This record gives sequence, structure tokens and C-alpha cells, in this order.
Amino acid sequence: MRYRPPPMSEAGDFAQDRSSGSSDVALGLLAELGRWTELDRSTSAVALREALVAELERAQAAQPSMALVHQLAARALDVADAGVARGDRPAELRARLAESCVA
Repeated sequence: MRYRPPPMSEAGDFAQDRSSGSSDVALGLLAELGRWTELDRSTSAVALREALVAELERAQAAQPSMALVHQLAARALDVADAGVARGDRPAELRARLAESCVA
């Protein structure tokens, strides 16, 4: 049975978390990014990547000393870059990003 983090009361709760360990904060980030992929309605993969960069920068700014947040952000950006390079449609890229968020 795979662990699934409990739903956060509002998007961004991981950003204010200063008491949990890095694993819990990372799971919160992955959950938030997973929800973000469900809500994103970008019309091109390039636009999706640009929106993702803004989201990742916000996440990194919220947890600047949490190395795992930076590693996960880099991984998400790698997924987006690969999708843009392949010519993925936005729905395909969102699906790949969502898959990368499964802990």
C-alpha cells in the first residue's frame, strides 16, 4: 500500500510548514504540484512550462533551505523540458508531471 499524504486544507500549506521533516514537506510539495497539474489549463506545452516555473519558484522561495524541495523542483522542470522538447500536447505534459508527483 502506497502512502498518500492527507489532503491539505488549502494549496500551499507545505510552504508554511516549519515543523515537519523534509520528507513531509516534500510530500506536501508533490501533492500541491499534483493538484496544480489538475487545475492548469495552459494551451501549449511552452505556456505550461512557464506557469510551472513560476509555481516552482514560489515553492523554492517558501522553503529556501529545504534541499529536497529544490531537487523535486528540478525534477519537475526536467519533466517539463523533456515534454516541450518532444512536442507533447499540454494534456500529455500535465499527465507526465502528475506521474512524476506520485510519491
